[in-house]
Amino acid sequence: MERFCLNVKVGRVWLRDHAHQSEAIHDVPRYIVASYNSQRLSSTLGNQSPNNYKQHKAEEQAISVGEKT
Repeated sequence: MERFCLNVKVGRVWLRDHAHQSEAIHDVPRYIVASYNSQRLSSTLGNQSPNNYKQHKAEEQAISVGEKT
């Protein structure tokens, strides 16, 4: 969790000059959904982004369910 917070701070908060706290509150979740989960590669996930990993797992489950029926 500490690593995640550091990545968000470095990747978004420190690079942007938010005028107000409310602007940062709306900007950070957009960053997480749009960039952090789709572009950042994770060695734990086989050097895939979290979004790619979830997509591949969903496809694997769909195939295995289809084969059993």
